[in-house]
Amino acid sequence: SEELFRIYELKPGPSTANQQITRPYIHPADLGFVDSELDKLRKTRQPCDFNYRIILKSGIIKHINARGTVSLNDKGESIAILGTVQDITEKQNLIDQLKHSEALYKQAQTISHIGNWSWDAGNKSIVWSDELYNIYEIEPGTLATSDTLSTYNHPEDVDMIKATMARVLETKEPFDLHYKIILPDGRIKILHAIGAAEIVMDSKSHKVYGTLQDVTIQKTAEKQLKEYKDFIQKITDITPSIIAVYNVNTGIYSFINDSVEKLLGYPAARILKEGQSFLISIVHPDDLINIMEKNTASLIEANKVPFPESETIVEFKYRMLNKNNEYRWFQTYRTIFERNDAGMVESALNISVDITEEEKIQQALNQKNIQLSQSNSSLEEYAYVASHDLKEPLRKISTFTDRILAAPNNFLNPDTKVYLTKIHDSSKRMQKMINDLLSVSTILGNKAFGHCNLSEILTEALQPLDQKIEEMGAVIEAAILPPVFVVASQFRQLFQNLVSNSLKFARKDVPLHIKITYRFLTPKTVELYNLVKAKKYLQIDFTDNGIGFDNQYAHKIFAIFQRLHGKGDYEGTGIGLAICKKIVENHGGIILATGFPNLYAIFTIIIPL
Repeated sequence: SEELFRIYELKPGPSTANQQITRPYIHPADLGFVDSELDKLRKTRQPCDFNYRIILKSGIIKHINARGTVSLNDKGESIAILGTVQDITEKQNLIDQLKHSEALYKQAQTISHIGNWSWDAGNKSIVWSDELYNIYEIEPGTLATSDTLSTYNHPEDVDMIKATMARVLETKEPFDLHYKIILPDGRIKILHAIGAAEIVMDSKSHKVYGTLQDVTIQKTAEKQLKEYKDFIQKITDITPSIIAVYNVNTGIYSFINDSVEKLLGYPAARILKEGQSFLISIVHPDDLINIMEKNTASLIEANKVPFPESETIVEFKYRMLNKNNEYRWFQTYRTIFERNDAGMVESALNISVDITEEEKIQQALNQKNIQLSQSNSSLEEYAYVASHDLKEPLRKISTFTDRILAAPNNFLNPDTKVYLTKIHDSSKRMQKMINDLLSVSTILGNKAFGHCNLSEILTEALQPLDQKIEEMGAVIEAAILPPVFVVASQFRQLFQNLVSNSLKFARKDVPLHIKITYRFLTPKTVELYNLVKAKKYLQIDFTDNGIGFDNQYAHKIFAIFQRLHGKGDYEGTGIGLAICKKIVENHGGIILATGFPNLYAIFTIIIPL
């Protein structure tokens, strides 16, 4: 017919047009299908009805519906195929669009875990979308009525669900509720239902329809977040510190805990309302400028490095006026809490600790230190003057006894000469004792700590002893000592006194050998001594092969004026090792002695680093 030529966009031709004219237009993918349908028609002689595509010369693809039947003669033989061809392109495109829309809709439901439903309150029949079956984990299409659903409802929510549905049917008002279901394996899901009732005019029953969404993950996360917030809130409320978060650009506080009222007397609500301007108004005027400058400088510095690996903590110490009109000292630790998309600082977190009592103690301690320093200075001055005044008469006693002893022998009888000699020796010994006492006050008064090379200090300490070391043929074997932070003059005196002690108590028949070694110690190895806490400690050992001593007297040898030998046996006042003890203690350390008669003596110094 002419319509067929129009569908194929062909010019009408002779009525002898046959299949060979239209066959080339059949879509290659559908050609086999068309041939199969026509063969089936010839063989079965049953009417056919099928769709296929054609590609026109212009490139346009059309959808065709073909219907046909076989014409028979009187003998029942097939003599012709009669049929129609219809252009169903528009219809097919609309069907395809609807299928695509439906697919998108189902995909959206699957992604959002939301489905739609309707329920007939009369016969309890329900219509569900596929996603609702997925939510309930039921095989699609197996649910006919709502009776089965009630078995899924959580016992805690059964009454609420019944009351909601009754109210909807009665008032026809929309509803919005959350409820829980229990799956056969015991898992619990939280669902969000939104719906409304529809009035059916020709029926006594009503239909309820709506959407249902699985919000288990969301609600679980919300619950955990709420629990976490409640936990943080409880911690911040009981902590004895003010914890606050504020916007650095607007000065508005987004959070401040209740401790602000406990520590300052102002309610948190007031600070949240008035912002940073209120807190600035109660800061002590003498502290305000310093805080503002330091805060501004630290924020500028923080903005130089957007998105750093870790945020810097800045400290502020200042006073704030409480509700009782008293200033309290606070130590605030501030860090960056939030940055914007560009990495610039948006908000900061402050943790403020009330240090008023500590500050009062520190101020009292500083005052005591000042007084102690003044007292020590006075004592040093007194010791110097006293020693000078004491040495003057002793010098005269020594001088005059020297002159008397230097007179002709017949001038003195033997007993008088002995008495004068004893007076002369005693005055000399007294002078040395005064000099030693003066050296103690001088050494301990010097506290100029600095980084020092101990090997260089040892070399300097040995120089005044060179002559005696050479005369005795003593050997000093010293390791290369490490650099430390000490008072150089004190350690110089310490080393000199220890070497002098070894020289003094050397055995006459055995060449003196002094060995100086060191090693580092861990905090655990020095727990016994209760030293100043440090990451590590330095131990220095002075070992000699002198006369040694009985170890039961080790605790006595560092006492001032304490001697283990008689005055006539060895020279000295017994103050040298006492000075060593004072120097080591001045460095937060300890000095120990270990000995064995006529074998060895070891002096061990341990100081914190």
